Amino acid sequence: MAIFPPNLPVKIKSHAEKNVYEQLSKVKDRYDIFWSRTFVGKNKYEKNEYEIDFIIADLPTSSKKCKAILCIEVKGGEINYNGESSKWTQNNVELKKGPDTQAKNAMY
Repeated sequence: MAIFPPNLPVKIKSHAEKNVYEQLSKVKDRYDIFWSRTFVGKNKYEKNEYEIDFIIADLPTSSKKCKAILCIEVKGGEINYNGESSKWTQNNVELKKGPDTQAKNAMY
């Protein structure tokens, strides 16, 4: 089990993703962890590309079946959610898509 890439690239701009990467590095001996993975859509009705900030896979050691996969969308700054309007804001700016929707859309 490992973290990919094994060293955080210098080009990373997001302090929030850098912090999450550093924290996840502490459990890389238990999980396979992937940072900033991009996938291509399968058909014309999908987006051309999807990006997931982190994928954590709990892969078993003795079989080919994966126990669990966790997709994480990282947001930095001040994040708020208004349950009445179902709106997310980041640093007081409304997000077009909430982090929950972003992660859900990318994982399928």
